[in-house]
Amino acid sequence: MLFSIACVIFEALEAMMFSERKTAQIAAYFLHRAGGTMEHVKLMKLMYLADREALDAYGSSISKDTMYSMKMGPVLSHTLDLMGGNYDPLCEGEWSGWISPKEHYCVSIKKEITDKSFDEMSEAEMSILEKIFKEFGDWEMRKLIDYTHGFREWKNPGIGRLPIEYRDIFEALGKPEDKIAVLLEYLQDEAEISAALASI
Repeated sequence: MLFSIACVIFEALEAMMFSERKTAQIAAYFLHRAGGTMEHVKLMKLMYLADREALDAYGSSISKDTMYSMKMGPVLSHTLDLMGGNYDPLCEGEWSGWISPKEHYCVSIKKEITDKSFDEMSEAEMSILEKIFKEFGDWEMRKLIDYTHGFREWKNPGIGRLPIEYRDIFEALGKPEDKIAVLLEYLQDEAEISAALASI
């Protein structure tokens, strides 16, 4: 009984927090659909677009990553670290078991993909990934950079980086203020529950 409760709590915690394994699966999905290899900047753009689409549709991102404006457009912060080879030692193999180290500005998928490969993703999340790939998968990297530079939430940071808040994205998506308030309250509750569960 206690084990079952612990499993439920762990699954709830994972759903609310950044997960290296889930993020690796998002990357692996796009790489698989692209034939196995992709420029890491293009992959980042597709992953950001997927999170943005999820925020628009459901009020919550898929990766739960932290977002920033950088020179080449919006990025997912932890994902960028992973692409650069900065892995969490407590998550050994979660990203590196799926995705190759960056080489010549490209990354590749390392695992053979089966019907059960994307077990961290819900059907709704998989639908978003497929939608984003169908719409943007054949775009060149430069076109994607220019496109995301047009997002209202992106601000030119110069040589540094600037945080992108959820409010910035909701406003850029044109959501009304009363809806934004509800979404932000939900995300705040989610963050507080996540912090509480993490302290158990």
